[in-house]
Amino acid sequence: MDEPLYTHDEKDNFSEYFAQMHDVVMSAKGRFVLPAAFRVEMPPELLKQDFYMLPDPTEGCLIVRPRPEWQRYIHSLKTAPLPRKQIKRYLDAHFATEHHCKPDAQHRLFLSLQARRSLGLQEGHGKTDLVAVGAGSSFSLWTRERFPGEKVYYDDLAELKDVFENLVF
Repeated sequence: MDEPLYTHDEKDNFSEYFAQMHDVVMSAKGRFVLPAAFRVEMPPELLKQDFYMLPDPTEGCLIVRPRPEWQRYIHSLKTAPLPRKQIKRYLDAHFATEHHCKPDAQHRLFLSLQARRSLGLQEGHGKTDLVAVGAGSSFSLWTRERFPGEKVYYDDLAELKDVFENLVF
């Protein structure tokens, strides 16, 4: 049987800071402001810590996690019930492609050139419209062109609603 994706145990400190879809603009320098709705839900100390960004090559977006969630995620990968060689290979790929930075005083995060390339952006791209999509303990960051659209999420919700509501209620 599969392990649950999310747990709400007190000891797990599961966080749900990131919700909804938000339009953001990345400057020509590669900075974007964390959506206000994300910042309101987060403990202030998280805004003083690194955020880790990892490209999702299958989706064409970046997955962004605050440091405590990143550490929890890496720990779960390291302790996965898989051969050590496979875990090491996967972690090597993670660490080779991840980028991290602290929000500045204006709550902006900086995307490295490598991170921008993973979003399909070229050097000298100028201002770029992005979409930040909350996913509880993380959020995905898309270029407007690659974003699959709100309809995809609503379709998923409609398709899976009965399955999950029958489990919960």
